[in-house]
Amino acid sequence: MTDGSLHPVFRSAEKSDIPRLKRLWLDCFDDSPDAVDLFFERNIFGDSYSSGCRAYVAVLGDEAVAAVYLIVCSLNGERGHYMCGVATDERFRSRGIMRGLIGFALDRARHLGERFSLLFPSGDSLYDYYARLGYREGCTARCVIVEREGSFEKPPCATADLSGLQSACPAKNILIWKNDFIRFAADYYACYGAKTLSSPDAFAVLEADGEEANVIFALYRGIDSLKSLIFGSGDIKRFRLTGSSLDPLFKGAESFRYGMVKPLLQAMPSDNIYIGITLA
Repeated sequence: MTDGSLHPVFRSAEKSDIPRLKRLWLDCFDDSPDAVDLFFERNIFGDSYSSGCRAYVAVLGDEAVAAVYLIVCSLNGERGHYMCGVATDERFRSRGIMRGLIGFALDRARHLGERFSLLFPSGDSLYDYYARLGYREGCTARCVIVEREGSFEKPPCATADLSGLQSACPAKNILIWKNDFIRFAADYYACYGAKTLSSPDAFAVLEADGEEANVIFALYRGIDSLKSLIFGSGDIKRFRLTGSSLDPLFKGAESFRYGMVKPLLQAMPSDNIYIGITLA
């Protein structure tokens, strides 16, 4: 059995850690095994900005007891990452292990030239925890309800130009993701019944519940392109859209906190950052 009195060793995750990391993720989050398997199958870990995803672990003895994952992204042309999967074995919580591991991961991020760290706390109580680590509530979002207008034909299935759609975002302060991560995230949510819609001018991931649907994530060249895509998806009458507080589509809607941000190599990024799509 692992000796809990040992000081943890912080390091990059290795392939041999993956079975343990899967168990740790499932123990800490209400995720499906299929979704967790997909995360480890589709995200190739490395220790560079170009790797797409980096995983760091805290090891006691010969056992990984905590882990964090950094998904690379950019914001207003600057390098950064989205931190997710922050998990500690319940036997070793409240010992400062995660604080040390996050510090280690952020030091590596600075070394790689990343200028900010973002995350989405998995519960409201965790906002205070991350605030003590230097994060603040600089991320926001707004929601609007869009009602079906008239009749729309189902658009032809087409592969969206994700890079082009991200470049056409109607506001600054929106995270720009690697295309592979967006495709993975869509498949991740499909494990929970979400549906992906795609056309040359719009891309959306939505969860339908009867005549209503929650649009988890959307990219589009214009609101008419998005409406054409989602209105042609079936008999859904109302769509709940979540987006950037700076997007004119959401003007007048109430803004709410939607994650946290911490500067790494420069002054704090501006407020009203929109993360877009989140994982655990």
